[in-house]
Amino acid sequence: MAEITLWKPERDVIMHQALGKLAEEIGELQQIVARCLIQGISETDPKSGQPNKERLQEEISDVVAAIRWLRSVGFLRVLSDREQRKFTGFRQWERMLEADIAITSGRVRKTIYALIEERTGIAHTKIDDDAQEPMIEIGITEDHKIDLSADVWEAFHVPINIAIDLQDDATVDNLVDAVESRMRKIAEAL
Repeated sequence: MAEITLWKPERDVIMHQALGKLAEEIGELQQIVARCLIQGISETDPKSGQPNKERLQEEISDVVAAIRWLRSVGFLRVLSDREQRKFTGFRQWERMLEADIAITSGRVRKTIYALIEERTGIAHTKIDDDAQEPMIEIGITEDHKIDLSADVWEAFHVPINIAIDLQDDATVDNLVDAVESRMRKIAEAL
């Protein structure tokens, strides 16, 4: 068990109140964030009729104001290098989530099937939905390369260079699997 020490309230009245106000505002922000998660950010508060997004913006502004007050009384300084590292991490996570959503929703697969059909005339159809292997095979040779880089960038905003070596008996699904794998790796590396 840790040693018991004498704790006493903050003696500087202004600092005490500024910290208390920050705690209060953070609590209000937590409440509306929870409402947005549970009910949806585009919904409205059933009691007040106020849109959740509007209330969220208000509470974020209140927390920012409380932080500014703490900074003005000389207590708080923003560690810009830490803030930048954190923000960069959040943006990387966002790209990973976007790539995962595109892949798991099937959007990548559908888009690539459509691009291949448009470029080659090869339609992606399955004779049997239960079949493990796709029925369509494509051979990618020197004479018949399919560069999907620009199309994938346009469709998913992922800077990707798809130069994938496939076997002569590669299927469309092999190509799609390779693209999805590359998208995940690029999203993690950005």
